[in-house]
Amino acid sequence: MMRWTKRFYHSLRWQMNLGLLLLTMGVVVVSVISYNQIKSFEKSAQLQASNYIPTLKTFTHIELTITRLSELSSGIRKSEANVETRVVMTNAQVLIEDLTYSLKMLEQTPQVLQLRKVLQSLSPNMQLLSEKQMAYHDLEQRFKRKVEEAIRYSTAVYTAQQDTIKVEEWRRLLLSFVSLSSSARQYEVRRILNQIETLVETLEDSPLSANRGAALVFGKLLHAQNGIIPLSKSLVSLRAEVTGIDTQNKILVGNIVDYSQRIYQEIQDHVSAQADGLVVTTNKTKQQLYVILVLETLFFIAIYVYCRRHLFARLTMLKDLVSSSEHVIEDKLKSFDQRNEIGSLVYQLRDYLATIGRQQTQLTQVSQQMQAVVSHSKSGIAVFKGTKILFSNAALEDIFPNLELKNVADLPEVLQVLAKPVAIEVDTKDGSMTLVKAYYDAPSERWFDVIGVNIFWGDNDALLVTFIDVTDREQAAQAYLETLSEVETKVKKDALTGLYNRNKFDQEMIEKQGKDFAILLFDIDHFKGYNDTLGHLQGDVALKAVANVIASTIKDSGTAIRYGGEEFVVILDNDSKDLAVQKATEILENVRELHEPHPISEHSYVTVSGGIVLSNEIANGTPLECFKLADNRLYEAKASGRNCLAM
Repeated sequence: MMRWTKRFYHSLRWQMNLGLLLLTMGVVVVSVISYNQIKSFEKSAQLQASNYIPTLKTFTHIELTITRLSELSSGIRKSEANVETRVVMTNAQVLIEDLTYSLKMLEQTPQVLQLRKVLQSLSPNMQLLSEKQMAYHDLEQRFKRKVEEAIRYSTAVYTAQQDTIKVEEWRRLLLSFVSLSSSARQYEVRRILNQIETLVETLEDSPLSANRGAALVFGKLLHAQNGIIPLSKSLVSLRAEVTGIDTQNKILVGNIVDYSQRIYQEIQDHVSAQADGLVVTTNKTKQQLYVILVLETLFFIAIYVYCRRHLFARLTMLKDLVSSSEHVIEDKLKSFDQRNEIGSLVYQLRDYLATIGRQQTQLTQVSQQMQAVVSHSKSGIAVFKGTKILFSNAALEDIFPNLELKNVADLPEVLQVLAKPVAIEVDTKDGSMTLVKAYYDAPSERWFDVIGVNIFWGDNDALLVTFIDVTDREQAAQAYLETLSEVETKVKKDALTGLYNRNKFDQEMIEKQGKDFAILLFDIDHFKGYNDTLGHLQGDVALKAVANVIASTIKDSGTAIRYGGEEFVVILDNDSKDLAVQKATEILENVRELHEPHPISEHSYVTVSGGIVLSNEIANGTPLECFKLADNRLYEAKASGRNCLAM
């Protein structure tokens, strides 16, 4: 055998580490270049974020505030009460202070200083506007009070008027004052005042002294220093002042908007120039990255070719070598270099295959011995390979005497799962699996647990299946369940009548939740008197008789329960009204036909009264609520003369 001198560079580990190192260096170079470019972008972004974006945000806020301030200025002009004027003015002052603060935070350029100067002029104008508007409201109130005074006086004169000739003119004067109180337009006010003056002058010429005196009073109301006409003229003058100040404010607000838009546009142009510079830088970076990606791709291809030639090709040869035969052929070993890991692995594989061959021979011998053992076992045993039965002993043939036992399909259907076994229980100690638990073989009347374990049978992996007789265990379990069922039944049975008791009633109330059912509740009429007269032993006889009638009447239609004392409950399994009425009526008639004498009953014989409730009568009701309604209807039946039904 040729001996090789092993060097460190023959090791595949060293070669792969070298390739990984070169690959890492390439990634680091790309990362450094990318990092530097990202830092450059980051600096530009920080410059934008720290210098221009806050300024743009501030000017955006200023423009929104100016818009709101313009609305408030118009709000002062349109306010209808002093309280409203003060509230609007307070909000305007807050906005002016906010604008002043925002402008102070900006760089104090000539445009910003001019903007602040205009804002300083706006504040006193807004204050003057609010003062004039409140003075207008006060004057307007005085004017309205004078008009109301004139309306009251003219109403009094009109209603007391004796001069039938002038009564129509007094009525027109009253209507004119009423129209004046509701007029909002200046030209209408002037027209009405002219009309009123004409009427008053006409009335002053009246021959009746009362009319002349009243007309003189109206003349004072109109022309006195604080009369209606002077107040009206003052209102017109003051409204003109308010309109002029409001116009000045709008011009100032427009100047503020104009200055702010100019500054905003200048900053926006500067930011656009910065963005154009970033685009140019980005394009240069793209070109650099394209070159790097091409170089990196070539580098990866070189590494791949190297790995394919020195690693992947030999791994493929190793796969072909292992799968071609059970033993490594010496001639094929010459293709591998024992100095690296793959070559060393191939030579070790040759030794392992030789060892496995020897062990396989030993396993074959053990398998033959096992076949001899299981052939004489008293338990039924079979060996399965997929769906095929490779072996079955005599004990298994005794269990299935009429089957060929060549394939899983020959077995009963319940055992067909052995073709694809799935364990329902696993014993971790010996690796056995319970495949079928308590299989019952009808011909032999025996139970078996079917246990499986994976084995090597001949030259095949197989499944060894054992049928273990567990008849004694299953019979004991069945006896226990029967005893338990009898005990549970006795717990739910009434000892006297043989009907179910309250335990069964409670269970039914739970089980009927959300289902359709009907409740029939019966009570023996005058049963206390019956017991007091004939004795409790005779009362027990009557209870048994009534219970037998109820049980025989309903049969399989529902459940009969002795609820307590002389009360009986029947729970039908559906909510059919016809069936409920039919069964309840039959019970009443069959009890009456017992002809059981009742010494104090108005019906001479033992009778029952009943209440009927269907589950669908109470929306979303519980069974107990239905029972409570049936109990109420039972009392209705008793109140109606007994020996009857209520529903």
